[in-house]
Amino acid sequence: MLLALAALTISLAAVFTSNFNRAAEQYAQTTIKRQVSMLIEKTILSYLEESGASYGDYCTLRYTDNGKLSSITIDTLKLNVFKSEVLLRVNNLLNESDRTEFHVPWGNLTGSKWLSGRGGSITIKAVPLGMASGGTESVFESVGINQSVHRIYFELRATVSLLTPFTQTDCELTSSVCIAETVIIGEVPNVYFGSQQP
Repeated sequence: MLLALAALTISLAAVFTSNFNRAAEQYAQTTIKRQVSMLIEKTILSYLEESGASYGDYCTLRYTDNGKLSSITIDTLKLNVFKSEVLLRVNNLLNESDRTEFHVPWGNLTGSKWLSGRGGSITIKAVPLGMASGGTESVFESVGINQSVHRIYFELRATVSLLTPFTQTDCELTSSVCIAETVIIGEVPNVYFGSQQP
């Protein structure tokens, strides 16, 4: 009987911990990611407003004599300056906030859809780990006949530690924000990354 009771207790504890970890990670991916995304977006918009930067500051469109777009030159130097400034500001803000708290309802720990969101809650703290990192990405998307949109995205990655009364779990968060875009009429030419010629 004692062995059976011990086995049942261990099994229930394992289920409880597993459900709790899943609930914590789910809430982190929604709550914390939303907060980090808002922080990044505000930081980027603030920097763009201060610097007055636009698409033309990062990309140069070259045309042939007959008006056909021949190439797009991306200024990686300016993009690297942008990345460094934004990462510096975001990391400073993350360090100032120190930690973020959110709550997981007890019902989520059962794994039951019927009990999800019900009952009291357990406090979970998210603490930033290390420095956030990021980079830029150039993307072309078709928006109509003979038309494309060229966008430059800034993607930031940050790792946080989720501290609960029972466990500690590391979670990587990512957020992507469009920092520049333009509509291209006609065929999309080859894009030469890293070129900085005027």
